[in-house]
Amino acid sequence: MTRKYTKRVWTPTNEAAKKLNRHPDWLRTRIKSGTFSVGVHYRNTSDGVRPTYEFCLEEINKLYE
Repeated sequence: MTRKYTKRVWTPTNEAAKKLNRHPDWLRTRIKSGTFSVGVHYRNTSDGVRPTYEFCLEEINKLYE
């Protein structure tokens, strides 16, 4: 089986929420519930206590097709 690898495009939380027509809390809820996988659907880019997320819209859209 051959897998097609593509470079993921990462979008900040507020911008991702706007493009998905959702509230940013919707994205964070999906992280906490385990619906989104780290490194696939989102990544944490913070270096401090408060997490800062970026999302891969292409992978998120695949979940909801």
